[in-house]
Amino acid sequence: MKTILISLAAAAALCLLGLKAHAQTPDTTDRQPVRIIMQDGVVYEGEMQEPDPSGEIITLKTTQGIFNLLSSQVKTIEPIEDADPSGKFNFINPHPTRYFVGPTAVPIERFQGYYQNLLFTSNFANVGLTHHISVGGGVELISLMGGNPYWFFTPKVGIQADKNIYLGGGLMVAGLGRQGTASLAYSVATVGSIERNISVGVGYGRWNGSWAKSPVLMASGTYRITDELAFLSENYLLGNGENGYTPISMVGMRIFTKRVAFDAGAIGFPTAEWVAPALPFFGFAMAL
Repeated sequence: MKTILISLAAAAALCLLGLKAHAQTPDTTDRQPVRIIMQDGVVYEGEMQEPDPSGEIITLKTTQGIFNLLSSQVKTIEPIEDADPSGKFNFINPHPTRYFVGPTAVPIERFQGYYQNLLFTSNFANVGLTHHISVGGGVELISLMGGNPYWFFTPKVGIQADKNIYLGGGLMVAGLGRQGTASLAYSVATVGSIERNISVGVGYGRWNGSWAKSPVLMASGTYRITDELAFLSENYLLGNGENGYTPISMVGMRIFTKRVAFDAGAIGFPTAEWVAPALPFFGFAMAL
């Protein structure tokens, strides 16, 4: 229990420091980054500033400085959809809707989604049906080849309640072959930006028609450090039916590009006697 509390405290501290720093930064999130292509083919990317009263000059703030461009020489102006509005990173987090395994409350946008592979054997896909509702599922390959397939179904609902507050919920259903079916109905709240946030959640499990006597508790967080690197911590308290809880903690890093993410870390079982205190974890995901 001490180990998971330390992990929870570390994740919360890192994310809260990031949120504090974000709050002390001037607000530029209302200015959509744009790409300006000039008549001579030169391309500028940045944030448009207050318009010139005459309309003859476009002022653009870029990472190289401020440029005053002649409107008559501009060919096109287009928004940069994958840009980070805060200006801290060159592109937005392409996987803001999940941690290692568990979800954030951030919804998957309509007609967007991702493919995910865990430990080489488990494959998942999740797709947004609307701006608030997504559906997903997957299958585990070893059990499939053995004729006793494990399958998964993961619908989710999420909304943005405020600028840095998201609320969501959903189901995690797992068909475990001849062993039966397990499910988890959960709700989750995420506080912070899609780059740096913390999430807390609660859920109740169901196994072969019987509800669990104790809830599952979750506390997770992510802290993006650079364009390509983020810290993740995902932690659970599982009711064990004996008026107590069994902790599971996942800590590691995410390396990503604009579409692809590689996760590497460790799963800790602080109180388990039947398994090593920690086991390696790795995963891969690609935005669709």
